[in-house]
Amino acid sequence: MAKPKKTIIEAGNTYDGNQSWFYREIFKQGDFKLRVEIRVNAYDFQSHARIQVWNEANLEWKPLHSIPHSKMESLKAGISYTSKTCSTYGFQPDRNALVAMAEKILF
Repeated sequence: MAKPKKTIIEAGNTYDGNQSWFYREIFKQGDFKLRVEIRVNAYDFQSHARIQVWNEANLEWKPLHSIPHSKMESLKAGISYTSKTCSTYGFQPDRNALVAMAEKILF
């Protein structure tokens, strides 16, 4: 069975704050709206990688899958909160793993 086409709602982008770099992407795939959020913090245990699905009935994001900080590839990418800029490149391994798992769960 073919996976439904993705439609980008918010392209993957990075922003900084609170000694962290964040990556966020929102897209629609099939009947589902999905949000990828990855945070790389100065303290590894405060980092997270998760994908959420929009619940239209409750108008809120619901957890679908996450990667424990101890298994996050983004933490190995050399992303530093002291950097002035951050590309999306270092977040891609975790982003791709989250999206792949979401596709297994939903499709």
